[in-house]
Amino acid sequence: MSTSKKSSKRQGLRFSGGGFGFSYKTEFEEGSGELANISAGGCAASHVSIPLALQEKILLILPVEDGGEDVEIGARVIRIDGTITALIFEQIGEESKERIIRFFARRQREN
Repeated sequence: MSTSKKSSKRQGLRFSGGGFGFSYKTEFEEGSGELANISAGGCAASHVSIPLALQEKILLILPVEDGGEDVEIGARVIRIDGTITALIFEQIGEESKERIIRFFARRQREN
């Protein structure tokens, strides 16, 4: 008996985005969207206001409410599947990774 399961290519802890809003900048425009899920290495976005293309690079801006400034991440579109746009984080510091994990772990515990 064989079962089909869609596997994830992202490693590490993944948190539900729960519709958490973010903004982003392309080379020429600014847009917004909602997180479907997020990890320290990437995210899946929905409801992006400006359509993105495969391999397009963006600046993702997360308004993480932990007393610090917004987290800014250099990201690249790696998959578009219907209404979901998958992004890989290419330029992210260790401090930003830790802030994302702490923030979304706390958010998930509270919900």
